Amino acid sequence: MSTTTNRSEILERLRWNRVGRGVWDALRTAAGCGLPASWAQAAIRRQIAQDVYGCREEEVFLYKSGRAALCGLMEGLKSADSARRTAFVPDYVCNVVGGACRAAGFEVVEYPTDARCRPDWPGLEERVRRETAPVVVLCSLFGSMPASAPEVETLERANPRVFFVADECQNLVPDSPVKPRSNQAVVFSFNDKTCPGVMGGGLACLAESGVAPVFARAPFVRRALCSVALAYRWLSGMLRSGFQAIRLATGRGRRHAVPAAPEYSTCLRPHYDLAPEPIYRLSAARARVSLPALDEYRRMRMENALAFQAGWGVDSAAAQAGAPYLPMPGAPAAGRCPAPVKAVYGRTAHAAIPGRPPAMIVNLPYVRYEVRPAAVAQLTSRHAITDNRILHCMARTAAAHGYRSLIIGPAEQDGAFETVELKACPVLAGGRRPAHPRILARLFVGALRSGVRTFHIHDPDFLPVALLLKLCGRRIVYDVHDDYQASFQDRFRNRPWLRSWFPALWWAFEKGAARAFDGVVTADQHLARKFDGCRPVILRNYPRLDFTPPAAAEGEPTFNLVYVGGVSRERGIGMALEALRRLPQPELRLHVVGTGREPDLLAELQAEPRVVVHGRVAWTDLHRIYVKSHVGLALYQPLAGFVTIDHSVKIVEYMAAGLPILCADFPGLKKFIEDSGCGWTVASDDPAAIAAKLEALMADADLRRRMGATGRRLFETEYNWDRHEGQLVELYEKVCDA
Repeated sequence: MSTTTNRSEILERLRWNRVGRGVWDALRTAAGCGLPASWAQAAIRRQIAQDVYGCREEEVFLYKSGRAALCGLMEGLKSADSARRTAFVPDYVCNVVGGACRAAGFEVVEYPTDARCRPDWPGLEERVRRETAPVVVLCSLFGSMPASAPEVETLERANPRVFFVADECQNLVPDSPVKPRSNQAVVFSFNDKTCPGVMGGGLACLAESGVAPVFARAPFVRRALCSVALAYRWLSGMLRSGFQAIRLATGRGRRHAVPAAPEYSTCLRPHYDLAPEPIYRLSAARARVSLPALDEYRRMRMENALAFQAGWGVDSAAAQAGAPYLPMPGAPAAGRCPAPVKAVYGRTAHAAIPGRPPAMIVNLPYVRYEVRPAAVAQLTSRHAITDNRILHCMARTAAAHGYRSLIIGPAEQDGAFETVELKACPVLAGGRRPAHPRILARLFVGALRSGVRTFHIHDPDFLPVALLLKLCGRRIVYDVHDDYQASFQDRFRNRPWLRSWFPALWWAFEKGAARAFDGVVTADQHLARKFDGCRPVILRNYPRLDFTPPAAAEGEPTFNLVYVGGVSRERGIGMALEALRRLPQPELRLHVVGTGREPDLLAELQAEPRVVVHGRVAWTDLHRIYVKSHVGLALYQPLAGFVTIDHSVKIVEYMAAGLPILCADFPGLKKFIEDSGCGWTVASDDPAAIAAKLEALMADADLRRRMGATGRRLFETEYNWDRHEGQLVELYEKVCDA
């Protein structure tokens, strides 16, 4: 078994206080559009000058976007000093940065950066040294690091005439570490990157720099088109936020795929072009409302970033600046993420830079992210919560591989097995089961209250409830234990009017439901073929290697036959009893382990002195019976629900105990048992044939030892759960990351 791995999942949660404030802010923005634009602009300048850059109000210039501000600054730089001919820009930035510099008459030279978008400082220093009056654009993709790095001082010493443009468009924060200086201007923006709002931006440029930023008034038609575009962006953004809030409130957080293609700005939309136009009325009104909460937005961004980094188990240093984007580490990039993902940058639409990490967008103010242990819950409405397949195979495997593992089902009380939680839902007072619809309803409520996102269901009657859980945003794995369509055909064999249509109707519903789920597990190859369209995972009912030691019953005073499973005639107990009555040996015993719903059969078994009815026995105690047994029985009757099986859990348990096996002569079982040499098959509806086979086995101890040893060897090398559990882990990883 593999060692335990700590797993966690990142969940979206709604910030309810921000939802109400967002509605209020939207109303204030609409009202603000009716006020004089100068009022809003003065408030914005004052806020940014005092709280962000520590300069004078008149040294803050407002444009329709950060890109327009960059264009206005570059034109002002060119006008102030004609010797400024070359602009150095990082190689990862989108087209508009280089476009703004070229539009102002600069020659653009790209300087290389590493995977974290940090400049190649020595190479940049050498280039700057050779220029007369270079302009260096320091864009901060994930924070303010490049513009505040000490290497900037080295560039100043290399060329005292250098002018820096600190592009802080993605990281406007209170008391920014990047400040305007006599040889440095700061370009900023206020939009969805830094605070909720439509496009708007500007620059902080000190008077002593000698630069007068340029403004260009667009024609009326142009301004009208831009105003319409901004209004559309504002309204559509509010609608998207509203729909996402509804999804989160109903537990259906959206997951986003990591983009494979790089992101480029094409500058085709009117409010994204490079013309240095003044800020528009709607943008100014929205910024005036949003900017007072700038520190709150930064704090929320940091909380979200730290939550992601805790979930990924990576260093938290990148979150400290409160940047709106968080670089994704390599491992999560291959999966799906709960937050929007920003694509990698590239130089042009045809040449992306290899190795650039995509980034999580963590600046959604109405969303917070929580890190929880990744959990998988087994749900059952009919099985015991200590069932072998459910507890000892599925749940224990999930727990061993780092998941929080629990089982939810009807039981008398809560419990635990190792690290697996056993939740009684509903609680069976006095062992009495309530009406089945009530059980299903209680299980549905219990599943929602558990806080678990991934459920593994084990009963066909739970399918309608599982579909409701799926609608509530939960992930569902359907475990198909049996061919239920064939079982219905057997159940209704005496009711032709039901048998003619109900099994087919059930199969259509079951197949459709399975396709809506996130994963399907089948117990054998026949079921896998039926669910072929769902790409099922075949996980047979194999015991664990530590299930039981080999039997050592040769010294027992009685010859013990053992049957483990549901006690019913269709599973062969009636035929086993008839065969026992044909054998006169007084030392012969039939041990029946399990429960059933046929009172007459149970009464017959209890009336036979050579039958020992054990009832339900815990899986961990079965070895006490197996080690004293001589032959294992699996006499399934020739019904539609059984003839297609090629193995069963009881057969492999008999092999694990080193018992020779006598089972039904169905084609799949015959190949599985007789070809491997671990037992015999027999016509399971013929008591005389069963008795003859048992008598032959009783008479030949060497044959029993050979068969038992063969079965035990096959169990240890192939037919054990430990060998195949990796398929379940892979399925859980796929489903939990979906």
